[in-house]
Amino acid sequence: MNLRWMSALLAMTTALSICFAANLLAEEAADSNAAVEDTKKAGKLDPKTGEDYLELAWNQLLNRQPREAIAASLKALKLSPANAVLIKTNLAHGYLLDNQFDKAKAIYLENRDAVLLNDQRTFNEVVLDDFSELEKAGITHPDMEKIKALLKFKFPSPDGRFSLRTKDGEVQLIENDSDQVIVDLGERWRWQVLVWSPDSKRVAYANRGDKWGEVKVYFWNGSAFEEATIPDDLPIPHLKFRKGTGSVKNYGGAATPVRWLKSGDLELSRDLMMLDRDSGATYTGELRFTLAFDAQHHASVKNVGKTKTEVSE
Repeated sequence: MNLRWMSALLAMTTALSICFAANLLAEEAADSNAAVEDTKKAGKLDPKTGEDYLELAWNQLLNRQPREAIAASLKALKLSPANAVLIKTNLAHGYLLDNQFDKAKAIYLENRDAVLLNDQRTFNEVVLDDFSELEKAGITHPDMEKIKALLKFKFPSPDGRFSLRTKDGEVQLIENDSDQVIVDLGERWRWQVLVWSPDSKRVAYANRGDKWGEVKVYFWNGSAFEEATIPDDLPIPHLKFRKGTGSVKNYGGAATPVRWLKSGDLELSRDLMMLDRDSGATYTGELRFTLAFDAQHHASVKNVGKTKTEVSE
């Protein structure tokens, strides 16, 4: 084979390689454009409900349109305020991807432990799932890691040493650095709340189901948390019914810790909901009271307020 023929063959091979690469890039670009168009079509062209705008916002995030996702999320909040927890995940993502970190951070932290409507997941869990989906789609941001670090612990103590963890349907109070279980809080119900004292030495825990709930209080003794003794008969709201109200259905209620007072007392809120079977009116009552603790951490009821009753048709 002479030198001229070898040069021609090499030139032909190079040309074919360039052509093949160009076709491959064109196919990838076409596939990418098609994927974008499919995503756009997935969002409704004429959204009317909060759910429509919720779906649209997520699609806009996938299409790298964070500002549009912010606008759609704000619209969804106006149309579906009851679904605010889920909608705010998209709103926070939009601010994050639009380099508005402070706004995003505020939403992430404010809602971190809120439970979604008709869902067992928390806002925190949905955010982490969303981050995984966005990263799979090639959508990332340096501040995502900052948010992951902030959301790692649920209901952290003021000193940062302890937090709440749910694992395999169980709830645990853990030490963050060692990952050691400090208190086994039992079975997980619908949602949980931890309320810490400013010095991280007292903590009140509420575990709520659909109708009922439980409250526990723990004091740090220097090496472990000891459970305090709480009265079984905590105050309940006394609903004020309209005249002529007949049979009612009890939807239940429970106490939830609100805050620790400077005096060392614990403020709680007790709710109760009932349905008037005849009129269909729903009565919701809320009562505030405090628990005082003696030197042995035995609690007694103190400062019982008045029931606030709301009626909705």
